Amino acid sequence: MNSTVSGNSAEGEVGGIFNSHGTLTLMNSTVSGNATEWYGQGDQALVNLRGVMTLVSSTVSGLIYAEGEPTPGVVATVVSAATLIRGQCSAPPPEFAQTEWVSDGYNVGSPGYQCGFDQPTDQVDVPAEELNLGPLQDNGGPTETHALLPGSVGIDQIPEAECLDANGAPLTMDQRDQPRPETDGTMCDVGSVEVQP
Repeated sequence: MNSTVSGNSAEGEVGGIFNSHGTLTLMNSTVSGNATEWYGQGDQALVNLRGVMTLVSSTVSGLIYAEGEPTPGVVATVVSAATLIRGQCSAPPPEFAQTEWVSDGYNVGSPGYQCGFDQPTDQVDVPAEELNLGPLQDNGGPTETHALLPGSVGIDQIPEAECLDANGAPLTMDQRDQPRPETDGTMCDVGSVEVQP
């Protein structure tokens, strides 16, 4: 929670976070700028093998890969809520692995995604100019983040009553410990950073 994973590199499968057979929750966090040479993917941000990965109010820049196991039928599950993904989600063909993408709503995804964003509150195939995501930099707080720049489709998308953490409790701060929603506001932003007035 409230973390940034960036600047890592690997020759193997992942440069960011690798979850194998476990349960991982990423909340109010940023994963960006990690490199891997695995199959020439470049920025392999998150890899979930035969585990459960939950993304809540986070910002991910790079590829998310999930792979289950047909025998004995182990499913790799990725659940996302109020998360902004600048990149793609991918999985092996169904005959090789079982993968489940679950949306709990209010997600934003860039073109070419396969993240299971199927709720009415999700926004999919959003071009870069509408994401309008700032560079990874010091935006206040102890960690670097991607700010939502003016006009971003991620701003003021979530009613305050729906700004919830992974346990269903109110999420009142962003990654930088700034108020969520913003001061005197009634709507929360998508991703790890809440734009302040």
